[in-house]
Amino acid sequence: MVRWSAAKGIARLSERLPSDFSSQVLETILNLFSIHSAAGASVYDTPAIAEATWHGACLASAEMARRGLVQSALLPNLLGWLSKVSKAKCRLKYFIC
Repeated sequence: MVRWSAAKGIARLSERLPSDFSSQVLETILNLFSIHSAAGASVYDTPAIAEATWHGACLASAEMARRGLVQSALLPNLLGWLSKVSKAKCRLKYFIC
């Protein structure tokens, strides 16, 4: 609940910024995905904080997309990260996909 409220707040603030600054906010959110991602590490090797970071970044990017703040230049990068996150979630044994 707290992450979703924070994501909505970030999107609301970004909505009031010029489009260049709004895209910088989205780029910063997308950089959160790369903090805990390693090329050779499996899903089970990632720290627990990575899941919280990715969850918050997914919520914030979804709110920005819902408000139409994702520019077409950043869309492939956003979809690439969301695809990686969903594949990682499907590999965990506790999630059913």
